[in-house]
Amino acid sequence: MKKLLYYLIIAIVLTFISSPVYAEKPHRHDSKGSEQVFDNFMMELCHEEILNAVRKFYQDDSLRVRINWWDKKYDVVKISQDTPDKSYLVKFTVLPFTANALDKKSKYLGTDTITFNVEPHLFIKENNHNNLPAVKFLKYQHNKAPKN
Repeated sequence: MKKLLYYLIIAIVLTFISSPVYAEKPHRHDSKGSEQVFDNFMMELCHEEILNAVRKFYQDDSLRVRINWWDKKYDVVKISQDTPDKSYLVKFTVLPFTANALDKKSKYLGTDTITFNVEPHLFIKENNHNNLPAVKFLKYQHNKAPKN
């Protein structure tokens, strides 16, 4: 009986020692490392087109955009190749905001998703004899604004 109790206590102790304990839940997607580097690269590559789409949708040339790496409801950049040609569908989730230069207060207008068709081969001038845009706007989806 003592041996059984002894083995039971050892089994319980080993179970607690080998179980990982997290102070917080792990982040859903890789917002550090290669995914964030890729997202930053795509955001910089398409920044002008993103800004133009936002300003055209809201009809306000003073707007700016931010991104939120830590929001667990969405990824900042999603990419897919749904077409048989050499193009990609790229979706950016951004936070358009107004910035008042006098009092430095911002107002978020939405958590918006902008979809572009990107044809990487058109970035190379030798492949783009007709001077076609490599990034083409497809769709703007406005979502509810987050609370400031």
